[in-house]
Amino acid sequence: MTRPPTEQEVALRALCLTAVAAAGAYATVLLVEPESADEVFEATADLTDWLHEDGLSVGLSSRERALLQHPLEEWSEEQRLGAASRGESLGVLLWTLSIVDELPPWDEPFDAVELAPLGDSLEELLERSQLRGRDEIERARDLAELWQWRATAAGRDLDVLGGTARAAFDAGDIGELIDGDFPVFGKAYRDLDANETALAASIAAERRHALAWLCGQAADWDLVAGE
Repeated sequence: MTRPPTEQEVALRALCLTAVAAAGAYATVLLVEPESADEVFEATADLTDWLHEDGLSVGLSSRERALLQHPLEEWSEEQRLGAASRGESLGVLLWTLSIVDELPPWDEPFDAVELAPLGDSLEELLERSQLRGRDEIERARDLAELWQWRATAAGRDLDVLGGTARAAFDAGDIGELIDGDFPVFGKAYRDLDANETALAASIAAERRHALAWLCGQAADWDLVAGE
């Protein structure tokens, strides 16, 4: 454990995640619409200028820096999807800064495009920010760990799953039970199809990563441990 990040450090991290998510979106557009290459490369150049001219690049993690230095046309599917999923971590940080009023349900992704403070300076973002209290952040971290536990609980004894779901409901951690299980996309978690399972797991993992960092699990974003 280390100390939790300051408001300025949270804001800088949010801007760096904005850059990664934006680059991931550009890489996807380049793949799907190769005729848009000129516009994509221009937007990417603007993104790079923003990071360097506003002094934001100092906040990039080692992995983020390496990724953003890699040509977009050479990004793998895993890199594109990984960058896109950073919208969940970004949303958590913007919630922590009180720019977002509340965390969406655990089966509802953040709208990263709408939220992203692309082009903001650190000072501009801080002017709109107020760091939430430690208790509120830690409570959200605990919920994220609960949802990530459920995402990795496939194959566990049904009595264990049911008992955990009931305890979570009784504690007010989940709003309802569906067939004795966590409620996701209007159905019991165990009834999700493969795509729904992957989305729910990604939301939980990305939010937990951000909240663990906010609670001081590791000073280096890349070194935050998994479940």
